[in-house]
Amino acid sequence: MPVRWSARFSYKTIDYVKDVKSPVMVIHSRADEVVPFEFGLEIYETVNEPKEFVEIFGSHNDGFLVSGEIYKKAWTKWLKFLEEYKNRGDRQLAS
Repeated sequence: MPVRWSARFSYKTIDYVKDVKSPVMVIHSRADEVVPFEFGLEIYETVNEPKEFVEIFGSHNDGFLVSGEIYKKAWTKWLKFLEEYKNRGDRQLAS
């Protein structure tokens, strides 16, 4: 049974993400059986800079386990970037 049949809420992230003014990292897997990969790409394309897209492997609930090293490296890099971003007075975009 598709998840959308039992979901109680409809939340259109794409309608809100364009207004986000902070850095955004999207982590997504092509094997996600709940949220289509294309939705993750669409969110990434819509969100403002600075932003990062990380492709992982595995399903909706185990991607972080299946892609452990990729996942950890992405978070480590992102947290380092956020610390630098926070300390910049001019909030220049990441290159």
